[in-house]
Amino acid sequence: MDRQTEISCGGQSARPVFIRPDRVHLIWPHVEGLIERAFKHTGCAGSDATKADVLDGKALLWVLWDGLKPGIAAALVTKITKPYDTKVCLLVACAGKGNWPVLIETIEDYARLEGCTRVQFHGRNGWKRALRSYEQVGVIMEREI
Repeated sequence: MDRQTEISCGGQSARPVFIRPDRVHLIWPHVEGLIERAFKHTGCAGSDATKADVLDGKALLWVLWDGLKPGIAAALVTKITKPYDTKVCLLVACAGKGNWPVLIETIEDYARLEGCTRVQFHGRNGWKRALRSYEQVGVIMEREI
């Protein structure tokens, strides 16, 4: 994806960008904690599989830098799947600080370019407030035993 969308992060300008698969091994150590935190917040397993998918180029790593602060402000992982007769862009994990509705617009633009008809994600209830244009289509149920 060549187009980059400028967004506001902590009052500063930041750009969400995807990391080319041949360069992701350089960035992964800097975002691994964020991605792990995303899985811990939802209680879902999958950080090891996600890391493998990103490093193998089966999923994309996106990062957001805050222009004035050192380090990465936010990170997320997307993976395109084809469960039936349509392509879906799955937002596998995201964590950090940023203007998430605008960042998600960047992901939606990418998904359209890839021929996806929908974007899906699993997450905490708080995402319903942040992404009001998304519809809840299911639930994850759990019982500790």
